[in-house]
Amino acid sequence: MMTIDSLRTAMAATLAEMGGDPRIINDGGCCDFAAAVVRRFECARAEWGCDVAPELEWCGCHCYIVFDGRYYDAECFDGVARPHGLPFYRRI
Repeated sequence: MMTIDSLRTAMAATLAEMGGDPRIINDGGCCDFAAAVVRRFECARAEWGCDVAPELEWCGCHCYIVFDGRYYDAECFDGVARPHGLPFYRRI
């Protein structure tokens, strides 16, 4: 059974492989991060924010992970209820 702990394990392993700095990953490597996590944890999917929330396109498109109705990225292992709550968007 795939659980949130399994997702976090996949995220932590990917983060370490990509150098360990989540903010740098989210500033240009978000797609690579999300794709690598999804390869490890197939129950999740990668999604581009500007594809599902065009109002966010002005701030640059961000790729994040969706699992069990929550949104995750390199900086957010706990997940948030909406993509707008991810640190990437909150900084803008």
